[in-house]
Amino acid sequence: MVNLNPMTQVARTSFDEVWFETVFLALDRLHDAVSEQSPANISTIAPAEMVGWLEDIIYTAQEAIVEIREKTPDQTMTEAEYAG
Repeated sequence: MVNLNPMTQVARTSFDEVWFETVFLALDRLHDAVSEQSPANISTIAPAEMVGWLEDIIYTAQEAIVEIREKTPDQTMTEAEYAG
């Protein structure tokens, strides 16, 4: 088996609706779990570390949004349009 570096693997990822739905559902399940019980009971990592990961995810997602909007200005959807 050929080992690919992480950037090669990312480049080969299909960022389709299934991928986005999977990411969303994983975060939604996390939200449901922490709403129902202590974060310490749902993960082997410390709550502060969970928060750190989530902050990194949010930051990265926001940066991706900026890049997408800059590179496709004629197709950009505003937050208000998205909300419906």
